[in-house]
Amino acid sequence: MQPMDAARADLSPVELRPSTSLSFLIVLPVAGLGVLRAALQGAGPGGRLLFVVGLVDLGLLVMLLVLWLVALVRRRAAGWRLRLDTSGVTVRGHETVPWSDLSEVRLVLLSAKLPRQALVFVPRPGVVLPAMPVSWPLSRPRARADRLIGKYGSPIVVEPLLMGTTVERLGAAVRRLGGLPITG
Repeated sequence: MQPMDAARADLSPVELRPSTSLSFLIVLPVAGLGVLRAALQGAGPGGRLLFVVGLVDLGLLVMLLVLWLVALVRRRAAGWRLRLDTSGVTVRGHETVPWSDLSEVRLVLLSAKLPRQALVFVPRPGVVLPAMPVSWPLSRPRARADRLIGKYGSPIVVEPLLMGTTVERLGAAVRRLGGLPITG
């Protein structure tokens, strides 16, 4: 009985959700306070220009904080973005793409400067994959998907760090559920 439960757990679906790190909630207000302090120091004689520039910077930081909070709320409300199970890969709001429609899952380096890796779910010729949802306000998901297709050959590019997991865990789930090797 024990091995059967272990096998069933081994095939349990994996739901990837965006990480909801709160680091920016600390960094942005501290930066804003620094800008406000600089603005107030420039309020003396001859410092009106510094004061105005400081207030404009503060306004921009507050606007950025509001946009980030909207994105955070959208991320939490959306739930999972990508689901991997024995049937295939499901992007939230779209039909499941069977594993047989994927030619490979490739490990890529996103930047030469920073060692950030991602997994790219590459479709077989003629198969169109759905675009991953985007939570940033004023974003253009279709333009982002087109850019990813042009650069990596697929609109499904998963950066494990942003999904609160690791390359190893995500790769193990792909091999376990879909039987696909990770190339690259």
